Parts: sequence; structure tokens; C-alpha cells
Amino acid sequence: MQDFFSQLDGRLARFDFSNYLNPDNLFAVDPGPTDFQAWFYALAFGFLILVIIGRVVLRRVEIDGVYRALLRRFLKWSFWLAIVLVVLALARGQGIRILNMRLWPLVVLLLELINLGYLVYQLVRKEPKKKSEVKRVTEYQKYLPRKKKKQLKTT
Repeated sequence: MQDFFSQLDGRLARFDFSNYLNPDNLFAVDPGPTDFQAWFYALAFGFLILVIIGRVVLRRVEIDGVYRALLRRFLKWSFWLAIVLVVLALARGQGIRILNMRLWPLVVLLLELINLGYLVYQLVRKEPKKKSEVKRVTEYQKYLPRKKKKQLKTT
């Protein structure tokens, strides 16, 4: 285990962000293996497992309706982005040339950040308005007449 972390430290020291700013490197059709290939697989499958666990927990836990809708939308988009990330990881191992480009995982990461930003925006800006609307409608419905329940005839 200690060898693993010492090798990881050495690889992290050699990591160069300038490669990700170089368009030739991003759009290279067959970039070849990298030091972080196994980490990419672990990240892709780990992200998928976390999203699935989040969806299961969301179904089991009692959450307010407004929050539930926002989290359901966030997890739905995150699930599909995780599937795309897993497909990209598997395509890299299979040698599918167009899906090997280093651009695609960065695009998926950018889309996930946009998804997270949209969730935060909804929670900060829109959620209080929706909650007040739900409360107002609930208060209004409290005073509406209700249908009478039919009595079962017992003979």
C-alpha cells in the first residue's frame, strides 16, 4: 500500500496542466495510455455508483416536495452524465478512436459542473419562491369544500 501511494505522489508531481490547454493534445484521436488510466476507470464507475446510491436514498428519505423535485432532476442528469463517463472509460480501453479524445471527459466534467451550478441556482434563487407558492396553494386548498365520502350500505 505504501508503494502505491509513493508511486501516486510521483505521478502527481509529473502531472502537467498545460497539456489540457493544448488543442493538439485535447483533440488527438489516439492519445495513448496515461499514468492515470486506472484512476479514470475508478472515477467513472465511482461516480455512477454514487449517483445510483443518491437516487435510492432519495426514494427512501422523506424530503419536502420542492427539494425532492430539484434533487430528482439533478440526479437524473448526473446519472446520464455518469453513464456517458463510463462509456468513455470503456471506449478508451477498447481503442475506439473518436471516443479516445481527451476532450470528452472534460466536456462531461464541464456539463456536470453546469448541472451542479444549476441546482445551486435553483436552491438559492427559485426555491424560496416555489416554497411560498406551495404554501399559498396549500392554505387556499384548506378552505375549499371537500367531497363527501359515500357511506357503504350495510344490510
